[in-house]
Amino acid sequence: RTVEIACEGPVLADDPLPETGNRYGATYSGGKDSLLQAAMLCEFTERPLLVNTCSPMPPMIDHDRPQRDRAINEFKKRRDVEMVVVNTDLRSIWSHYEIPKQLGYGTSMPMITDPFLYAATTFAVAASRGVSSISLACEMENAYVVRYHGRFSSQPGAFANSLLVVSALDRLFSRWGIKYNSLITPFNNFQVMQLIRRRYADLADLQISCFWIENESQRYCSRCHKCFRIAVMMMALGEDPGALGLDLEKMFGDYIYYDPELTIGGGGSTAYAASVIDMTAARKLFPPRGILDRLTLRERRSFRIFTSIIKRLSQQTHPEIVMTHSAYFRFNPPDLRDRLRALSLEYWPETDPDDRADEMAQFDSTLNCIVEPLS
Repeated sequence: RTVEIACEGPVLADDPLPETGNRYGATYSGGKDSLLQAAMLCEFTERPLLVNTCSPMPPMIDHDRPQRDRAINEFKKRRDVEMVVVNTDLRSIWSHYEIPKQLGYGTSMPMITDPFLYAATTFAVAASRGVSSISLACEMENAYVVRYHGRFSSQPGAFANSLLVVSALDRLFSRWGIKYNSLITPFNNFQVMQLIRRRYADLADLQISCFWIENESQRYCSRCHKCFRIAVMMMALGEDPGALGLDLEKMFGDYIYYDPELTIGGGGSTAYAASVIDMTAARKLFPPRGILDRLTLRERRSFRIFTSIIKRLSQQTHPEIVMTHSAYFRFNPPDLRDRLRALSLEYWPETDPDDRADEMAQFDSTLNCIVEPLS
Protein backbone atom coordinates (compact mmCIF):
# COMPACT_ATOMS: atom_id res chain seq x y z
CA ARG A 1 0.00 0.00 0.00
CA THR A 2 1.34 3.40 -0.95
CA VAL A 3 0.06 6.96 -0.94
CA GLU A 4 0.86 9.35 -3.77
CA ILE A 5 -0.10 13.02 -3.71
CA ALA A 6 -0.54 14.24 -7.29
CA CYS A 7 -1.15 17.79 -8.53
CA GLU A 8 -1.86 19.57 -11.80
CA GLY A 9 -1.08 23.10 -12.95
CA PRO A 10 1.90 25.38 -12.45
CA VAL A 11 4.00 25.06 -9.31
CA LEU A 12 3.22 27.76 -6.78
CA ALA A 13 5.88 30.31 -5.98
CA ASP A 14 8.11 29.19 -3.15
CA ASP A 15 7.56 32.25 -0.95
CA PRO A 16 9.01 32.15 2.56
CA LEU A 17 6.53 31.48 5.36
CA PRO A 18 6.68 33.29 8.71
CA GLU A 19 8.42 31.56 11.58
CA THR A 20 6.22 29.32 13.67
CA GLY A 21 4.98 30.92 16.88
CA ASN A 22 2.98 29.76 19.88
CA ARG A 23 -0.48 30.67 18.61
CA TYR A 24 -3.30 28.19 18.05
CA GLY A 25 -5.72 28.01 15.16
CA ALA A 26 -9.11 26.39 14.73
CA THR A 27 -12.00 26.04 12.32
CA TYR A 28 -15.04 28.09 13.29
CA SER A 29 -18.61 27.93 12.00
CA GLY A 30 -20.75 29.12 14.90
CA GLY A 31 -22.03 25.60 15.57
CA LYS A 32 -21.95 24.42 19.18
CA ASP A 33 -18.77 22.37 18.82
CA SER A 34 -16.68 25.02 17.11
CA LEU A 35 -18.16 27.69 19.39
CA LEU A 36 -17.03 25.83 22.50
CA GLN A 37 -13.61 25.07 21.07
CA ALA A 38 -13.05 28.70 20.09
CA ALA A 39 -14.15 29.85 23.55
CA MET A 40 -11.71 27.46 25.25
CA LEU A 41 -8.86 28.59 22.99
CA CYS A 42 -9.58 32.18 23.99
CA GLU A 43 -9.51 31.18 27.67
CA PHE A 44 -6.29 29.20 27.53
CA THR A 45 -4.26 30.81 24.71
CA GLU A 46 -3.43 34.26 23.35
CA ARG A 47 -5.35 35.64 20.35
CA PRO A 48 -6.14 32.39 18.53
CA LEU A 49 -6.67 32.25 14.77
CA LEU A 50 -10.21 31.24 13.75
CA VAL A 51 -10.92 30.24 10.15
CA ASN A 52 -14.45 30.23 8.79
CA THR A 53 -14.87 28.45 5.46
CA CYS A 54 -17.86 29.87 3.59
CA SER A 55 -18.93 27.57 0.77
CA PRO A 56 -22.67 27.66 -0.10
CA MET A 57 -24.25 24.44 -1.32
CA PRO A 58 -27.64 25.05 -2.99
CA PRO A 59 -30.44 24.41 -2.26
CA MET A 60 -29.25 24.86 1.35
CA ILE A 61 -28.84 28.45 2.51
CA ASP A 62 -27.06 27.95 5.84
CA HIS A 63 -23.77 29.47 4.57
CA ASP A 64 -25.57 32.53 3.19
CA ARG A 65 -27.75 33.52 6.13
CA PRO A 66 -27.27 36.64 8.27
CA GLN A 67 -27.01 34.54 11.44
CA ARG A 68 -23.72 33.10 10.22
CA ASP A 69 -22.31 36.59 9.72
CA ARG A 70 -23.50 37.51 13.20
CA ALA A 71 -21.80 34.47 14.73
CA ILE A 72 -18.55 35.64 13.11
CA ASN A 73 -18.77 39.38 13.76
CA GLU A 74 -20.08 39.16 17.31
CA PHE A 75 -17.46 36.64 18.34
CA LYS A 76 -14.76 39.08 17.19
CA LYS A 77 -16.32 41.79 19.34
CA ARG A 78 -16.52 39.62 22.44
CA ARG A 79 -13.12 37.90 22.29
CA ASP A 80 -9.60 38.82 21.19
CA VAL A 81 -9.22 36.67 18.07
CA GLU A 82 -8.07 36.89 14.50
CA MET A 83 -11.00 35.79 12.33
CA VAL A 84 -10.37 34.92 8.68
CA VAL A 85 -13.21 34.03 6.29
CA VAL A 86 -12.29 31.88 3.28
CA ASN A 87 -14.77 31.91 0.39
CA THR A 88 -14.84 28.89 -1.93
CA ASP A 89 -17.28 27.48 -4.50
CA LEU A 90 -16.23 23.86 -3.95
CA ARG A 91 -19.47 22.78 -2.26
CA SER A 92 -21.60 24.34 -5.02
CA ILE A 93 -20.28 22.12 -7.83
CA TRP A 94 -22.34 19.01 -6.97
CA SER A 95 -25.48 18.58 -9.04
CA HIS A 96 -27.00 17.28 -5.80
CA TYR A 97 -25.37 16.71 -2.42
CA GLU A 98 -27.03 13.28 -2.11
CA ILE A 99 -25.24 11.81 -5.15
CA PRO A 100 -23.40 9.13 -3.10
CA LYS A 101 -26.68 7.98 -1.54
CA GLN A 102 -28.21 7.69 -4.99
CA LEU A 103 -25.34 5.35 -5.83
CA GLY A 104 -26.01 3.20 -2.78
CA TYR A 105 -23.56 4.66 -0.26
CA GLY A 106 -24.68 5.61 3.22
CA THR A 107 -23.46 9.19 3.30
CA SER A 108 -23.77 12.47 1.42
CA MET A 109 -21.21 14.37 -0.64
CA PRO A 110 -20.33 17.06 1.91
CA MET A 111 -19.82 14.39 4.56
CA ILE A 112 -17.02 13.03 2.36
CA THR A 113 -15.47 16.29 1.15
CA ASP A 114 -15.97 18.74 4.03
CA PRO A 115 -13.24 17.42 6.36
CA PHE A 116 -10.62 17.86 3.63
CA LEU A 117 -11.94 21.25 2.50
CA TYR A 118 -11.99 22.68 6.02
CA ALA A 119 -8.57 21.24 6.81
CA ALA A 120 -7.06 22.58 3.58
CA THR A 121 -8.34 26.13 4.02
CA THR A 122 -7.36 26.23 7.69
CA PHE A 123 -3.89 24.76 7.08
CA ALA A 124 -3.23 27.36 4.37
CA VAL A 125 -4.31 30.34 6.46
CA ALA A 126 -2.49 28.99 9.53
CA ALA A 127 0.74 28.55 7.57
CA SER A 128 0.57 32.18 6.44
CA ARG A 129 0.32 33.25 10.10
CA GLY A 130 3.00 30.95 11.50
CA VAL A 131 0.41 28.84 13.35
CA SER A 132 1.24 25.14 13.53
CA SER A 133 -1.32 23.76 16.04
CA ILE A 134 -4.77 23.54 14.45
CA SER A 135 -8.02 22.18 15.86
CA LEU A 136 -11.20 20.86 14.29
CA ALA A 137 -14.01 20.44 16.82
CA CYS A 138 -14.72 16.72 17.22
CA GLU A 139 -16.73 15.62 20.25
CA MET A 140 -16.66 12.27 22.00
CA GLU A 141 -19.45 10.68 19.94
CA ASN A 142 -17.32 11.11 16.82
CA ALA A 143 -14.35 9.36 18.37
CA TYR A 144 -15.94 5.91 18.18
CA VAL A 145 -15.12 3.39 15.47
CA VAL A 146 -17.50 0.68 14.26
CA ARG A 147 -17.02 -2.72 12.64
CA TYR A 148 -17.74 -2.71 8.91
CA HIS A 149 -17.14 -5.73 6.66
CA GLY A 150 -14.72 -7.22 9.15
CA ARG A 151 -12.80 -4.00 9.75
CA PHE A 152 -13.19 -1.07 12.08
CA SER A 153 -14.05 2.26 10.50
CA SER A 154 -15.41 5.71 11.26
CA GLN A 155 -19.15 5.86 11.89
CA PRO A 156 -20.96 6.42 8.54
CA GLY A 157 -22.63 9.68 9.54
CA ALA A 158 -19.65 11.10 11.41
CA PHE A 159 -16.92 11.12 8.77
CA ALA A 160 -17.03 14.90 8.27
CA ASN A 161 -15.83 15.58 11.81
CA SER A 162 -14.46 12.17 12.75
CA LEU A 163 -11.55 11.92 15.16
CA LEU A 164 -10.24 9.12 12.97
CA VAL A 165 -9.94 11.53 10.02
CA VAL A 166 -8.38 14.23 12.21
CA SER A 167 -5.84 11.79 13.63
CA ALA A 168 -4.93 10.40 10.20
CA LEU A 169 -4.36 13.92 8.82
CA ASP A 170 -2.33 14.73 11.91
CA ARG A 171 -0.02 11.81 11.17
CA LEU A 172 0.27 12.88 7.52
CA PHE A 173 1.02 16.56 8.12
CA SER A 174 3.15 16.12 11.23
CA ARG A 175 6.14 15.59 8.93
CA TRP A 176 5.82 19.28 8.04
CA GLY A 177 5.43 20.33 11.66
CA ILE A 178 1.64 20.73 11.56
CA LYS A 179 -0.33 19.43 14.54
CA TYR A 180 -4.01 18.65 13.94
CA ASN A 181 -6.25 17.86 16.90
CA SER A 182 -9.50 18.54 18.73
CA LEU A 183 -9.94 20.26 22.07
CA ILE A 184 -13.45 18.94 22.73
CA THR A 185 -12.96 15.20 22.20
CA PRO A 186 -13.30 14.44 25.95
CA PHE A 187 -16.83 15.90 25.91
CA ASN A 188 -20.10 14.53 24.56
CA ASN A 189 -23.07 16.46 23.15
CA PHE A 190 -24.60 17.26 26.52
CA GLN A 191 -21.31 18.33 28.07
CA VAL A 192 -20.61 20.64 25.12
CA MET A 193 -24.00 22.31 25.60
CA GLN A 194 -23.52 22.53 29.36
CA LEU A 195 -20.14 24.25 29.01
CA ILE A 196 -21.48 26.72 26.46
CA ARG A 197 -24.54 27.60 28.56
CA ARG A 198 -22.71 27.69 31.90
CA ARG A 199 -19.04 28.57 31.39
CA TYR A 200 -19.33 30.70 28.25
CA ALA A 201 -22.86 32.05 28.67
CA ASP A 202 -21.93 35.38 27.07
CA LEU A 203 -21.33 33.53 23.78
CA ALA A 204 -24.27 31.12 23.96
CA ASP A 205 -26.62 33.26 21.87
CA LEU A 206 -24.27 32.95 18.88
CA GLN A 207 -24.84 29.21 18.47
CA ILE A 208 -26.22 28.22 15.04
CA SER A 209 -26.44 24.44 14.75
CA CYS A 210 -29.11 23.77 12.10
CA PHE A 211 -28.38 23.65 8.36
CA TRP A 212 -31.93 22.79 7.23
CA ILE A 213 -33.37 26.28 7.58
CA GLU A 214 -35.77 27.32 4.82
CA ASN A 215 -35.43 31.11 4.88
CA GLU A 216 -33.11 33.79 6.21
CA SER A 217 -35.43 34.71 9.07
CA GLN A 218 -34.97 31.28 10.68
CA ARG A 219 -32.16 30.31 13.00
CA TYR A 220 -33.41 26.72 13.38
CA CYS A 221 -35.84 24.67 11.29
CA SER A 222 -37.32 23.03 14.45
CA ARG A 223 -37.90 19.86 12.37
CA CYS A 224 -34.61 17.98 12.11
CA HIS A 225 -33.02 15.64 14.64
CA LYS A 226 -30.27 18.15 15.42
CA CYS A 227 -32.86 20.74 16.45
CA PHE A 228 -34.56 18.08 18.56
CA ARG A 229 -31.35 17.19 20.40
CA ILE A 230 -30.50 20.82 21.13
CA ALA A 231 -34.00 21.49 22.44
CA VAL A 232 -33.89 18.48 24.76
CA MET A 233 -30.45 19.41 26.10
CA MET A 234 -31.46 23.02 26.74
CA MET A 235 -34.54 21.91 28.68
CA ALA A 236 -32.35 19.52 30.68
CA LEU A 237 -30.26 22.54 31.63
CA GLY A 238 -33.40 24.39 32.70
CA GLU A 239 -33.35 26.80 29.76
CA ASP A 240 -35.89 27.78 27.13
CA PRO A 241 -35.00 26.50 23.61
CA GLY A 242 -36.88 29.52 22.31
CA ALA A 243 -33.89 31.62 23.36
CA LEU A 244 -32.08 30.17 20.33
CA GLY A 245 -35.10 30.39 18.06
CA LEU A 246 -36.34 26.81 18.45
CA ASP A 247 -40.14 26.39 18.18
CA LEU A 248 -41.36 23.57 20.44
CA GLU A 249 -44.92 23.65 19.08
CA LYS A 250 -43.61 23.18 15.55
CA MET A 251 -41.11 20.56 16.66
CA PHE A 252 -43.54 18.33 18.56
CA GLY A 253 -46.72 19.11 16.69
CA ASP A 254 -46.56 15.97 14.56
CA TYR A 255 -45.20 12.61 15.65
CA ILE A 256 -44.20 11.67 12.09
CA TYR A 257 -40.84 13.38 12.58
CA TYR A 258 -40.00 11.09 15.49
CA ASP A 259 -40.89 7.62 14.29
CA PRO A 260 -40.35 5.02 17.07
CA GLU A 261 -38.37 2.93 14.61
CA LEU A 262 -35.81 5.72 14.09
CA THR A 263 -32.88 6.52 16.35
CA ILE A 264 -33.85 9.95 17.59
CA GLY A 265 -31.65 10.13 20.64
CA GLY A 266 -28.46 11.23 18.96
CA GLY A 267 -26.40 9.10 21.33
CA GLY A 268 -26.46 8.50 25.05
CA SER A 269 -25.97 12.16 25.91
CA THR A 270 -29.43 13.08 24.62
CA ALA A 271 -30.98 10.16 26.49
CA TYR A 272 -29.27 11.40 29.63
CA ALA A 273 -30.59 14.91 29.00
CA ALA A 274 -34.12 13.54 28.62
CA SER A 275 -33.84 11.71 31.96
CA VAL A 276 -33.10 14.90 33.93
CA ILE A 277 -35.70 17.23 32.39
CA ASP A 278 -38.05 18.85 34.91
CA MET A 279 -41.34 18.11 33.16
CA THR A 280 -43.26 20.68 35.23
CA ALA A 281 -40.87 23.40 34.12
CA ALA A 282 -40.87 22.07 30.56
CA ARG A 283 -44.69 22.31 30.36
CA LYS A 284 -44.45 26.07 30.85
CA LEU A 285 -42.45 26.33 27.62
CA PHE A 286 -45.38 25.02 25.53
CA PRO A 287 -48.49 27.06 24.60
CA PRO A 288 -51.56 26.82 26.88
CA ARG A 289 -54.12 24.09 26.23
CA GLY A 290 -56.81 24.79 23.66
CA ILE A 291 -60.55 24.64 24.38
CA LEU A 292 -60.91 21.05 23.15
CA ASP A 293 -58.01 19.89 25.33
CA ARG A 294 -59.50 21.57 28.38
CA LEU A 295 -62.93 20.06 27.73
CA THR A 296 -61.46 16.57 27.37
CA LEU A 297 -59.06 17.08 30.32
CA ARG A 298 -56.10 16.32 28.10
CA GLU A 299 -52.74 17.97 27.63
CA ARG A 300 -51.93 19.80 24.43
CA ARG A 301 -51.06 17.44 21.55
CA SER A 302 -47.51 18.75 21.18
CA PHE A 303 -46.80 18.28 24.88
CA ARG A 304 -48.26 14.75 24.83
CA ILE A 305 -45.92 13.84 21.98
CA PHE A 306 -43.01 15.47 23.80
CA THR A 307 -43.82 13.52 26.98
CA SER A 308 -43.97 10.22 25.08
CA ILE A 309 -40.60 10.80 23.42
CA ILE A 310 -38.89 11.93 26.62
CA LYS A 311 -40.21 8.88 28.48
CA ARG A 312 -38.89 6.56 25.79
CA LEU A 313 -35.51 8.27 25.67
CA SER A 314 -35.13 8.30 29.45
CA GLN A 315 -35.28 4.51 29.47
CA GLN A 316 -32.07 4.41 27.40
CA THR A 317 -29.98 6.57 29.68
CA HIS A 318 -26.72 5.65 31.38
CA PRO A 319 -25.76 8.00 34.23
CA GLU A 320 -22.02 7.55 33.76
CA ILE A 321 -22.05 9.10 30.30
CA VAL A 322 -21.79 12.63 31.74
CA MET A 323 -18.43 12.20 33.44
CA THR A 324 -14.80 13.20 32.99
CA HIS A 325 -13.46 10.45 30.73
CA SER A 326 -9.71 10.47 31.21
CA ALA A 327 -8.95 8.29 28.19
CA TYR A 328 -9.93 11.00 25.71
CA PHE A 329 -7.57 13.73 26.91
CA ARG A 330 -4.75 12.02 25.03
CA PHE A 331 -6.22 13.56 21.87
CA ASN A 332 -5.80 17.12 23.18
CA PRO A 333 -2.68 19.24 22.51
CA PRO A 334 -0.11 18.20 25.16
CA ASP A 335 0.42 21.71 26.53
CA LEU A 336 -3.34 22.25 27.01
CA ARG A 337 -4.20 18.77 28.24
CA ASP A 338 -3.92 19.40 31.98
CA ARG A 339 -5.92 22.62 31.84
CA LEU A 340 -8.70 20.99 29.82
CA ARG A 341 -8.83 18.09 32.26
CA ALA A 342 -9.01 20.51 35.20
CA LEU A 343 -11.84 22.32 33.45
CA SER A 344 -13.74 19.07 33.03
CA LEU A 345 -13.27 18.13 36.68
CA GLU A 346 -14.89 21.40 37.73
CA TYR A 347 -18.16 20.04 36.35
CA TRP A 348 -18.03 16.23 36.31
CA PRO A 349 -16.36 13.53 38.43
CA GLU A 350 -13.71 11.32 36.89
CA THR A 351 -14.28 7.79 35.65
CA ASP A 352 -11.86 4.91 35.83
CA PRO A 353 -8.90 5.77 33.52
CA ASP A 354 -9.28 2.33 31.89
CA ASP A 355 -13.03 2.60 31.25
CA ARG A 356 -12.42 3.16 27.53
CA ALA A 357 -9.50 0.78 27.07
CA ASP A 358 -11.22 -1.46 24.51
CA GLU A 359 -12.45 1.51 22.46
CA MET A 360 -8.98 3.09 22.47
CA ALA A 361 -7.42 -0.19 21.35
CA GLN A 362 -9.88 -0.44 18.44
CA PHE A 363 -9.25 3.19 17.53
CA ASP A 364 -5.45 2.78 17.57
CA SER A 365 -5.61 -0.39 15.51
CA THR A 366 -7.81 1.28 12.88
CA LEU A 367 -5.68 4.42 12.77
CA ASN A 368 -2.46 2.43 12.43
CA CYS A 369 -3.94 0.50 9.52
CA ILE A 370 -4.87 3.74 7.74
CA VAL A 371 -1.52 5.49 8.23
CA GLU A 372 0.69 2.42 7.71
CA PRO A 373 1.80 3.58 4.22
CA LEU A 374 3.26 6.76 5.75
CA SER A 375 5.96 4.76 7.48
